[in-house]
Amino acid sequence: MPSVSAALITELLVELARIIPDLRVDLREADANGLVAMLLDGEINAALVGDAMELPERIDRWRLFEERCVLILSRKHPMARQTVILLEDLHELVFLERVGCDVADRFKRACFADHPGPKVVHRSDQERHLQQMAFAGLGAILAPEHAPRLPSLATIGIEGDPVRREVQLLAVAGRQYSPALDAFIKVARVRDWTSALDKLRRASAPDSNKDNVCTADAQGAGSLIQITGPGPASSCPSLARASNRRC
Repeated sequence: MPSVSAALITELLVELARIIPDLRVDLREADANGLVAMLLDGEINAALVGDAMELPERIDRWRLFEERCVLILSRKHPMARQTVILLEDLHELVFLERVGCDVADRFKRACFADHPGPKVVHRSDQERHLQQMAFAGLGAILAPEHAPRLPSLATIGIEGDPVRREVQLLAVAGRQYSPALDAFIKVARVRDWTSALDKLRRASAPDSNKDNVCTADAQGAGSLIQITGPGPASSCPSLARASNRRC
């Protein structure tokens, strides 16, 4: 999904590349319904989505991690120096909306129950466009805490963390996995996601001197995953050993 950053899986791909030298991954971006449709049609092998949807029985899902949602806005915004934004202050904010956001409805129910809803001035399905508009002072963005952002933007939590989501890995049940996909699923499921998310947060902190794709690009590149690799899984000794790991 557009709100699931490719930065989350780069270390997984590095690990898999050590096992499968000719690993190739195609990353695509779509909303959750589009990803599920492509999974069922065999266009892609796996997908990373949020938890706000019903899935067909043919789809296997694995919970990877939970994260809170925060607000991203210009450092020049009057509220940018606050450590947390109170619920009543949300009603005064102007928002930039991500098309197909998987937590938008949850945000409205949790924070605008007795209010007409957030005031949305602009919408886009491209994270980089939203962040450029936020940088220009046009509004605030509701975003997952891990999402890469421009260093010129501030990230602020919401009182009580009312909006959280699970990120899940999907694949089609009963379909034969390639060795690469089998390894990807196993490695993703045993990964220490808490440490991985902490690392991403530190990398995108305003005082960080680290130069990485997270802050330079800030695209939140989406995460429909097409993985190819050699031969049957049983023919690869490294993968046979990997299959014995806790899943």
